[in-house]
Amino acid sequence: MSLRRQPPSCYTVFGFLHPERVAAILKALDLAHTPLTQVGVKNTNAEAGRGATIVAAGDVRVFERFMSRLPAVVGRLCYLKSYLPRAAA
Repeated sequence: MSLRRQPPSCYTVFGFLHPERVAAILKALDLAHTPLTQVGVKNTNAEAGRGATIVAAGDVRVFERFMSRLPAVVGRLCYLKSYLPRAAA
């Protein structure tokens, strides 16, 4: 009897912050890759000399409409459960 690992009930961004976990996934998929390193959070607008990203009400509406099309996925993305896009607009 084969025991298959069940997918997690909720995906988090945590696993993607650890390059060794991503490397293990790529290895399991037999995908060649260059060495991975952890990269901190960046604001590419500010680093490119532009102002910080400003979220407008229209941006939030587009995001909410997109997310409404993915109800099964949204429920499994833990970091979206507490995400409040209107707080940024």
